[in-house]
Amino acid sequence: MKKLLALCLCLLLVCGVFAACNDNVHKELTEDTTDSTAAPAKTATLTALLSTPSQAALWDEIAQSYREKTGVTVRVTTVSADTYPAALAKQLQGDSAPAIFEWTADVEDDSLRDLMTDLKGTSFASFLSDPSLALRSGDKVQAVPIDVSVFGLLYNGALCERYFALKDKGTSYSSMAEINSFEKLSALAEDMQKHKKDLGIDGAFAAPAYSGKDGVPWQTELANVAVYREARGKDGALDDLKAFLKDTFDFTYSDNVQKVLDLTGKNADVDAKTLKTRTLADARAAFRQGKTVFLLDGTDANEVLFSEGSTLKAQQVGLLPLYLGTDGEETQGLSVRVNRALAVNDKADADTRQAAVDFLEWLFSSEEGKRLVSERLRLRAPFSSFAAEERLNEPLSRTALETIGKNDRESVPEVLDRLLPTEGLERVSDYLLSYLRGERGWDDLMRDVRARWKQMWEDGTDLIGKED
Repeated sequence: MKKLLALCLCLLLVCGVFAACNDNVHKELTEDTTDSTAAPAKTATLTALLSTPSQAALWDEIAQSYREKTGVTVRVTTVSADTYPAALAKQLQGDSAPAIFEWTADVEDDSLRDLMTDLKGTSFASFLSDPSLALRSGDKVQAVPIDVSVFGLLYNGALCERYFALKDKGTSYSSMAEINSFEKLSALAEDMQKHKKDLGIDGAFAAPAYSGKDGVPWQTELANVAVYREARGKDGALDDLKAFLKDTFDFTYSDNVQKVLDLTGKNADVDAKTLKTRTLADARAAFRQGKTVFLLDGTDANEVLFSEGSTLKAQQVGLLPLYLGTDGEETQGLSVRVNRALAVNDKADADTRQAAVDFLEWLFSSEEGKRLVSERLRLRAPFSSFAAEERLNEPLSRTALETIGKNDRESVPEVLDRLLPTEGLERVSDYLLSYLRGERGWDDLMRDVRARWKQMWEDGTDLIGKED
């Protein structure tokens, strides 16, 4: 029972990020937005505090280039990620507060909301391929993501084309562009499984790992999409997710999660009985060798998937959203985790705030700035200001970044993987494994989940890791 409660808590913990969007910001930029090619503001010195000491020399290089072009001095201080939250809190309250600072997964950003300038209306904010990725308070844009990781269902385009060419295929699909729902994905994958000999594959899906740390991504993504879709369907739920989870959340899409597990389990490359020893490396190896059509993974897998010996070609690997079979999912986008975002200090004077915006707009829209971002800083910037060839030179990253925001698809915010302790996620992995191996029924599990969820809110007890 303790494993399933980890899943409950992972849904609870996501409230911290969404609830942060409730606080109000006091002021907006007092000057009109300037184009990245316009003359710089009067401020001659600009300061920034970032969390990447390994890139300190690169930021100095960027600052030097900007000073040569504009005369504005940019002084970047970098602090280790572990000490960054404390250093940021201290500096923002002092006389030497930075004009630009960073929001990361480790920053308690609730306390920073009053210190973030509203960036709405700036070119910097408008660069976002999907505006929903911005960190907001109401309609105010408080921080703009500059580096993301993207997660979804990877597919081997070459194998898909081979399937579409089959004369006896059981579906009418002729392109992956037609697959925009769980219903269509299910029909496609099941028929691919029937034709696995014709396709030369072991199974439609590379069965994910369920045991230990390797099992973390799979159930995290399922939980993340499920809670997001339910919250989206409740008025005001995204404005106060904590209240939603406490008083309204009802595991509406638990049956959808079950269907995804069933689909991937029954049409996988290995039998459920062997899943206990399955590793993430095993799943990736099967996909990169063309033994499966689909793999649940993300941009962080790029190096492994395209390393020496892989049969994959960069232009043939695509990404689908993680569909659960929910209403309106035809417009659902990929899952996107914001790794780093930048904000401008609202307590700085007007000239300094404008100078900060000018610098950021130059960095993420000028030819030289974009080169430095992609080639030197190696950021996955989710910006429309980058052409495909200007993005980080990773096949999977380029594919993902080009997909974000296209055709009015709204990204699914990615938060659960960083909020739930790893040991809790490992318990969830084992728990889902027990279902797939036929050791426990789904309805039985969900009955216990609902009862324990209610108890958790009533007594305020953290139930992760406690024995039944």
